[in-house]
Amino acid sequence: MTRRLTADLWRDLTWVAATTLLAAALSARFDVSEALLGWLRRRETLQVDELPGVLLVLCVGLLWFAARRYQDVRRALQAHQQAESLLAQQLERNRNLNVQLLQVQESERRALARELHDELGQYLGTLRFDLHALAGHDHDGNAPAVPGASDALLERARTTLNHLQATVRTLIGQLRPPALDELGLEAALEQLVHGWQLRLPDTRLELRCADLPEALTEAHAITLFRLTQEALTNLARHARASQARIEVRLVAGQGLRWMVEDDGVGFDPAAPRNGMGLISMAERCDAVGGALHCESRLGHGCTLRAGWPA
Repeated sequence: MTRRLTADLWRDLTWVAATTLLAAALSARFDVSEALLGWLRRRETLQVDELPGVLLVLCVGLLWFAARRYQDVRRALQAHQQAESLLAQQLERNRNLNVQLLQVQESERRALARELHDELGQYLGTLRFDLHALAGHDHDGNAPAVPGASDALLERARTTLNHLQATVRTLIGQLRPPALDELGLEAALEQLVHGWQLRLPDTRLELRCADLPEALTEAHAITLFRLTQEALTNLARHARASQARIEVRLVAGQGLRWMVEDDGVGFDPAAPRNGMGLISMAERCDAVGGALHCESRLGHGCTLRAGWPA
């Protein structure tokens, strides 16, 4: 666009120069200045002879005006090009995010299918075998089973059912935490942190919830829960921290504030990363009108902050 603007400028300047040369040649051929000067002398009382000077000032003013407009148009075009470049970058980023989102969805589906196959499939097979044995058949339902083991089979079936119940409860909790609907955000966060504390005995986890509004919207509640869940997952995978603090509070006049701070190994936020944990967290914040900020240095832990207006 700038190259086209420059070409148009040189074309216009060429036309102006050619017209000026043509006017000079015609004036010299027909003595235009002498004729005009004689005509002006006869009308001295009208001060018409001052008109060339006024026209010269007008021409200079028009040149200045044209130069200013040219600079303004050039700056506008540059701003437009920058906006187009930024838009292209954002579109490329959105495409990458969509691809990564699909990959995460497929990964979650594979993990869920593996859990269903490995856990539920195994326990259901065992339960089926035990029920056939209790009914006097083998696991294929054909040959008689060995009698006299009813109590042991019942106990094993009961244990299998307990495992099935625990597995289903775990899968449901991964898909949608029941405590969030039944007890609210604070209780759901306490349950989440307690579960991670059992898995991370070498890391002291501390949760602080202060002045959380009772009328917190579902979108904000699930966002805060998922942010904490993702932050604790990253903490377990990468941080190698000895302690971490999770804080959720309502600040008067400012809104909701969320923070997770640890004393782990830290990282360089500007360095390229393969995962999309922080990206998905930032997208979650942005979806409900908030913003995520990450502060970290190698060897100095990490602090994640998010906020929503009141």
